[in-house]
Amino acid sequence: MASQRRNHYIPRFLLNGFCSRREGRKRWIWQFPKGEQPREISTRDAAVRAWFYGKRDSRIEDDLARLEDSASRAIDAIRGGADCSGYTEVLQVFTGLLAFRTRALRDHFIDVGVDLMDRFAESAADGNMERAVKHSLAVELDTHLEEARRRLPPEFRETLDAILAQPHGREILRGGIMAELEAVGIAGLMRSTLGRSAVSQTLSGSVVDGQLRGIQKLLSSGEGPASFAPSVWQTLRCPEPRFVLGDCCVVAQDGAGSFGLLPRFGNTWTQLFLPISSSVVVVASRDTMLRIPTFEVINRASAELSHAYIYSCEDSKTSRELATRIGIGEPFIAKDDIEGLIADVWRDLGADPSDTS
Repeated sequence: MASQRRNHYIPRFLLNGFCSRREGRKRWIWQFPKGEQPREISTRDAAVRAWFYGKRDSRIEDDLARLEDSASRAIDAIRGGADCSGYTEVLQVFTGLLAFRTRALRDHFIDVGVDLMDRFAESAADGNMERAVKHSLAVELDTHLEEARRRLPPEFRETLDAILAQPHGREILRGGIMAELEAVGIAGLMRSTLGRSAVSQTLSGSVVDGQLRGIQKLLSSGEGPASFAPSVWQTLRCPEPRFVLGDCCVVAQDGAGSFGLLPRFGNTWTQLFLPISSSVVVVASRDTMLRIPTFEVINRASAELSHAYIYSCEDSKTSRELATRIGIGEPFIAKDDIEGLIADVWRDLGADPSDTS
C-alpha cells in the first residue's frame, strides 16, 4: 500500500525532472521560497506534507500511486524525445487531476476567501453601506433571525427561542443589535465576527474536505475534469535548462491571454502548460492554431500563480528574480471581479456602492 504519513502534493517523479544533482537514486532540487533564501534539498523532502490526502483510511494516496506509475513512464518517454501523441489518454487524466490536487490550489482558495471577507468588512465602513445594513436589519430582522436560528445547534436554538418568547423579546433583541451597531459600526462588528484567523480556520476545513472529495471523485471516474478536454498535445523544448516548476504545477491561459489556475477558467481555457523538466514543457491546447508563449512568459506565470515555492535545477539570478513574483498572480478571480462581487452584495441590500456620500 502507498498510504503513509508523508504525502507528496507534487509527484516526486515530476520534481526529479528539475534535479540539480544526483547520487545513485537520490535527487536534489533547488527550492526557492518567497522572501527567503533558496535551499538545495532532496526531492524526497520537497513538496511534502503530513497526511495531505487524508489519514490512513483514505485511499487517495494509493489511487494516486497507481496513476503516477503510468504517468511517470509517459513523462519519462516525453522527456527523452517521444511525441505526446502516444500518451494523450494518460496525460489528460494526470494533468487534469494535477491541476486540482496541489497544496497551492488549496492555500490560494483559502487566501481568496479571507481576502474577500476582509475587503467586504472594509467596504462596510462606508456610511452609505452602513445605512443599508441597518435598514435591512431593522426591516427584515425576523427573516434574519429565522435564517440564523436554522443554523444554530439545538441547545443554542432553545436559548434563542426562550428570549423571543419573552414579552417584547424581539424588540429588546432588535434594540440590542442596533445599539451594538451604533457603538462599533457595521465594519467593526464584521471585523470582530469575520476576523482573518476565524475565517481562515473555517474555510480551511471546508476547502480541505471539498478538495479531497473532488480528487477522490476524479480518481474513481478514471477521467480528468470534464472541462479539460484538449484537442492537441505538444511540447516546447529548450536546448538548455530554462524552465522552473511552480508549486501550482499547471498554469492555464484563456483566449484573452490571461493566466490562472485551471478552475478559474472552466470551459474557457485555451492552453495549459505543465513543465516536466528544466528543458521541456508539455502544452495542451483546444486549437491547433494557437501561438505558444515564450519560456520567459511561462516561467513568470508559473511563479506568479504559485503560493509558496518554485523549484529549479540551479541557483540562478533568473530563479531568484522569479521567486520575488511568487503569489502575485490571480489564480481564481481577478481583482476587479472581487470588487464586483462586493458591489453586488451591497446593491442587494439597497446600497449604491458608487455613492460615497
